[in-house]
Amino acid sequence: MLEHHRIVLMFSGQGSQYYKMGQAFFDGDARFRSTLLELDAIAKHYVGHSIVDVLYDKRRKKEEPFEAITSTSAAIFMIEYALVHVLLDDGLKPDYLLAASMGLYAAAATAGALEPRDVLECISKASAVYEAHCPRGAMIAIFGSPTLHRDLHVLHERSDIAAVNFDSHFVIATVQRHVSEITATLDRNGIAFQTIPVSYPFHSRWLNSASDAAQAILGTLRCRQPTIPIICCSRAAVIDDISPVAIWNAIREPIQFRQTIANLEARGPCYYVDVGPAGTLATFLKYSLPPTSASRTFSILSPFAADLKNYQRLIAARELFADRSVSEI
Repeated sequence: MLEHHRIVLMFSGQGSQYYKMGQAFFDGDARFRSTLLELDAIAKHYVGHSIVDVLYDKRRKKEEPFEAITSTSAAIFMIEYALVHVLLDDGLKPDYLLAASMGLYAAAATAGALEPRDVLECISKASAVYEAHCPRGAMIAIFGSPTLHRDLHVLHERSDIAAVNFDSHFVIATVQRHVSEITATLDRNGIAFQTIPVSYPFHSRWLNSASDAAQAILGTLRCRQPTIPIICCSRAAVIDDISPVAIWNAIREPIQFRQTIANLEARGPCYYVDVGPAGTLATFLKYSLPPTSASRTFSILSPFAADLKNYQRLIAARELFADRSVSEI
């Protein structure tokens, strides 16, 4: 029954960024542009430069690597928060906010648990901590069963599982000195993989050296009770509140996207709306939802310039979101 569908907004984190993300909205939606520019004025104070200028620099191409952690973290937060502002203004009322990794920042701000200004200051300071305390590394998406991590010695010994997205897709994190050995082994075994544009090994043991310093910065955040329930993929469940420990765990612990979706689906169908820059989580859902699921998935932003068309598709289906009965997760 349609009334049992719940709306779940999905927020992605590091790795989903690219130059020009959100530009169609920036150029074509005054609300998005206004929110992004307001955030940019704040970010400029903490980061030292305009994120908007970096994102929409005409000299940059979408396919160029965009990896500077301070800029990318701020940009992802700003894009997601500005897009949700448009969705809410158009009448979409989410039942849950699903956050993967640093997507928790935008989810928490959307739920009123954090102030955007505080988030941007925190992102700037925390990024400096990761750069100072953590070794550079890589995150690699592997197209195969997560059991490969157990079965291949080089993966088990030289990397940590950073995310399990669906049955045949997981992500590993490792340090730079192990990358060549790992990729050579994957090639030799005919295992498809893709390097994600993230230059630090998030969701792994190599982040532990930043734990104390990062949590000290997170401890300065003024946290309030969320007005919308937040599902954190590091827990695969609703988290009771936003705290320094909860945010740290979202960044340090593995992303359990597969299990998170399984838990949601066990409670009934959902309308999943991906507000991340690349529609990454919506793509994962195409492979993780069971064939019998009555859920529907919507993506909006994409590197393939279909943003406004995708948004119109969502708006056209908006009548499906009326008069629904929300089940507790």
